[in-house]
Amino acid sequence: MLSHSVPALTHLPKPNPFLSLITEQFDLLKKQLESIDRKSPRGLIHDLRVLSRRLRASLDLAQELIPPSKVRRLRKKVERLTQTLGPVRSSDVAFGDLKKRLESAPDPVGEDLGFLIEKIRKERRKLKRRLPETIAKIKIGKTVKTFNLRGALSGLDTKKLEENLHEEILKASDRVYQGFRTFQRKGKIEDLHALRIDLKKWRYLCEMEEQISPNEGLSDRLKSAKLLQDRLGLIHDREALAETVKRRKITRLAKKCGSLKIFKTFLKDLKDEMKDEMEGFRREGENAIMELIHFNDSLKPSAAHDS
Repeated sequence: MLSHSVPALTHLPKPNPFLSLITEQFDLLKKQLESIDRKSPRGLIHDLRVLSRRLRASLDLAQELIPPSKVRRLRKKVERLTQTLGPVRSSDVAFGDLKKRLESAPDPVGEDLGFLIEKIRKERRKLKRRLPETIAKIKIGKTVKTFNLRGALSGLDTKKLEENLHEEILKASDRVYQGFRTFQRKGKIEDLHALRIDLKKWRYLCEMEEQISPNEGLSDRLKSAKLLQDRLGLIHDREALAETVKRRKITRLAKKCGSLKIFKTFLKDLKDEMKDEMEGFRREGENAIMELIHFNDSLKPSAAHDS
């Protein structure tokens, strides 16, 4: 039997964890874009929208270290995809929330507001039928197929990237803290929505750091961030439903169907519910926010010391 010596592997380049991460996101984007059609399930649309946000965070970080012209066009296309999916996602959320409420509503509320389900169902179907055509107009599929990701990121300085990522997490922590303080002072849904977006961006950056440099403490806080996001998401879902059903044409339809009084009561109860949830978070959310963004001394936002 011939003996074979094991070849030395020390000459091979070390794998770049960021490149692996963004390549995985990029490949998944291609796959999900190919799956979009006129009957795309709610889960696929949600997953594609979330993926587009994560990929944008990765591309933003990459742009700091390579000529931006190489990724700017792709970054804009991905952002337009996020915006295009927004109305469809909101329609899915509103329909699902409304259906659940009416199924558990006492008689005759569920029956009298049945016209709402049919109206939103039709609008939702129309949006979904148009979705493949709308995405095609962005021409993101062609951009994704022809974009040389590895070539664009070939000269990436991993050490510098990790330093930039650390700095971006610091900045994101500040935005989350300041965003909560703004909501705490004003109590407006617009400020809560901005905070929710800032918290998502913070979470995406921290997920990148956790994948590049695994950290048990950070991993635990990411789980807490998901729970907090889910709480804010429920408030956002109420807002999406309220925005969908409070339009004038819906009010006219309620009047035509002889259900105006019940409809107005339903809308008022929905707004009161959202207001109560917002007030609860305004009173109780600070500890949860501070525990998230102060996960170690080196990442404390400067705003926390100034306030």
